[in-house]
Amino acid sequence: MKKIRFFCGQKSIWEDALTGTKMINLIVIDEEAICENGLLLPGCGEVLRMLADEGILIAVNTHRSYFSVKKTFSGLIKSMVFICDDGAVMMKNGTLLYMGVINRRTLSQFKKTAESLSGTEMFLDLKDGNIKVAGENAAPLSSVTEEIAKITLYCENSGAALLDITPNLHVNRLRISYFDESVIEIVDAASSRHSSLAALMRRFGIASSETAAFLFNEASIPLISLAAVSMAPEDAPFELRDHIAHICKSVPAELLKILKHYVKQG
Repeated sequence: MKKIRFFCGQKSIWEDALTGTKMINLIVIDEEAICENGLLLPGCGEVLRMLADEGILIAVNTHRSYFSVKKTFSGLIKSMVFICDDGAVMMKNGTLLYMGVINRRTLSQFKKTAESLSGTEMFLDLKDGNIKVAGENAAPLSSVTEEIAKITLYCENSGAALLDITPNLHVNRLRISYFDESVIEIVDAASSRHSSLAALMRRFGIASSETAAFLFNEASIPLISLAAVSMAPEDAPFELRDHIAHICKSVPAELLKILKHYVKQG
């Protein structure tokens, strides 16, 4: 990986936070910080591509599956790492780097819980990135041979389903990674954004002192401990802003500052 060195220009948080001998080699970004309505914010794609060209590894956090998120980042797939399914799957250029697998015993136990749900369709995220439709009952959980990273439930009443599922999640070593009025997403309890990012940093030999984080989701709060600089936009949830040191008006603008302030070194 190429190294880039700080270039002293207009004073900014990047000059305050990093000395002239330190380098940024990894930028981790929550999808919500650079996307709106499923689209990249204007100008963001080009800045990310230029940062990657400077040798900086870009990692995007998302609760979505790789199958879904690669459509949003279609022009950047080769340049970036995607920490998908809220940390359960990590992909780079179509290659699986990490996957938190829901084991067979857990599936068997969860099947008993899922059988009690009504008006629910179940989808399974598989190791190869494909989606398996399990239908309106839990029977396929017993016959699936592929490794499963995430279970997605589309519910007529997700609130009621959540009450039925939650008491058994800890016993089944599962956790809810995403929830709204019609969807519940479930992953292995050991899978997290923090564990995936830590694994990525070990794999590429990148230290916290070389890492910057642009966060938007409360699920990313643990990532603050893995970065030298952590920043959130001013419209991020209060729970995140309460933990983070730096607030910005625009994440794309801050990424552009990094691009301007860091230059290729060897």
